[in-house]
Amino acid sequence: MAETRDEEITTKDSLPQQENDFAEDPSAKKARRTVFLIGLLVLAGVLLYAVFRNNQVCTSYDTVTEFARSKACSEHYDVMNGDLIRYSSDGISLTDPSGSVVWNRTYGLSNPVTAVCRPYITVADQGSSNVYVFNTYGQVGAFTASVPIQTVTVTDDGITGAILSDAANNYVNLYSIKGGLLVNIKASLENTGYPVAMALSPSSERMAVSYLAMADSKAVSRVVFYDFSGNEDGKVTGTEVLDGICPKISFVSNSRAVVFCEYGARIYDVSGGISLVQTVDFKEEARSVFCGSSKFGFIFRNTDGQGKYRLEVFDTSGSSVQTVYFDLDYTNIYATDDEILIYNSSAALVYRMGGKLKFSGEFEDQVYMMLPAKELGTYWIVKDDSVSVIQIE
Repeated sequence: MAETRDEEITTKDSLPQQENDFAEDPSAKKARRTVFLIGLLVLAGVLLYAVFRNNQVCTSYDTVTEFARSKACSEHYDVMNGDLIRYSSDGISLTDPSGSVVWNRTYGLSNPVTAVCRPYITVADQGSSNVYVFNTYGQVGAFTASVPIQTVTVTDDGITGAILSDAANNYVNLYSIKGGLLVNIKASLENTGYPVAMALSPSSERMAVSYLAMADSKAVSRVVFYDFSGNEDGKVTGTEVLDGICPKISFVSNSRAVVFCEYGARIYDVSGGISLVQTVDFKEEARSVFCGSSKFGFIFRNTDGQGKYRLEVFDTSGSSVQTVYFDLDYTNIYATDDEILIYNSSAALVYRMGGKLKFSGEFEDQVYMMLPAKELGTYWIVKDDSVSVIQIE
């Protein structure tokens, strides 16, 4: 007979306890905890410093670069990607923050007006017909319109929009970079009104035009929305009739537009037809308006004693973001997607677009213009005889 043997089956619970050869040394465990705590303290310090810097109001600045400026009274300024655009009736140039001229172009224009949408700049002769188109590398197009130009706009793919008028007719036209006529809309004073403002979406597929007209013996604005996404000739997707003058329209995205009125703004979704997203109304007329890609706002004279002026900031859904008060008697404002610059010849306020005050200080010399430079916290300062780049402390 074969021998049988009962084998003992041992469960995990009945296994003899083995000494763990890899047991952590108590001193090593303590060191690891110490390193972890130090890391937490460093992270907390970084977060606290970030909060402190975000809430700190700077009052002084350092001059980073300074170079001479011609005193031509007809010289004007703007910025593109943080580089300085200088233009006059004689020509235009682009200068980087080190003071190096990137490019320049001479021309002869009586009354130059510009539009900037990175990476393109359009310069037109207001009241005449010449148009030049530039990008970050220099001139890329030039053409002559058939009717005198009143105002221009440009998109980020180089499409130029223009309102044109002469003694007999008014037009809203779109041009390619080289000057090819893409869209030609003849404005009828009887049916639409006189075009006073226009805006193009970043993709150039949608357009909104504000026409001033009369209805029942009062001034109204007919805001007409156009869609070119499926048809080169375009189609009218909707018309809104609003009381008073609507002097400014901004597309904050390809599908959303803000129409500024005398006493507020209307926000429209234009992704299909048009639909009113939100109405922002005020009892008083704004002294200044501004618009970025995610926020827009108004500055009012204030009468409740909290400050001379009231700054109201809204998001692109029409919700109020911040209300702040200030006393600076400003002469100019400049808004970016991130900041609002409010200044006069001797002092400035810089607010983050959410409404927090970032800078409040005085200039060392009389200032003609303040514009954002390339790096965050740096700004172009145009003075009588020089141009400088400053960095706030």
